[in-house]
Amino acid sequence: QGCKSIGHEIMVADDELTVLDLSNNNIGDDGARAMSIALNSKNSLKQLILKANNITAYGVFKISEVLAKNKQLTLLDLSDNIIGDSGAKELAQCLKVNETLKELRLDSNQKKKCTKFWYVWKKGNFRGVAEVL
Repeated sequence: QGCKSIGHEIMVADDELTVLDLSNNNIGDDGARAMSIALNSKNSLKQLILKANNITAYGVFKISEVLAKNKQLTLLDLSDNIIGDSGAKELAQCLKVNETLKELRLDSNQKKKCTKFWYVWKKGNFRGVAEVL
């Protein structure tokens, strides 16, 4: 219920909202889903920080659906979550078409492929990340 409320408040918030930091709020996959809905309608949001929120691959799938179409977000921080290799693969697929995201933080997600993906992304090989996975 709380996650849906946050998502709704973001959708109706002032268009000046450019940075949203929900770190360490334990929003989980329900919160990630709510954020994806809000992100779909909030064109002013440039940075979304969801660090340490127990988000799994399912939550990443929901965010990736929107991220593939989003033209505003430049930073997405999913550090210290549990997205796993399947979540990293999903992100890699959506990044093939997303041209605005410049910084993706995935450190401390405890999966080998996810760490390798993050390293390649960090080095600036934005379009080559899908081949890593």
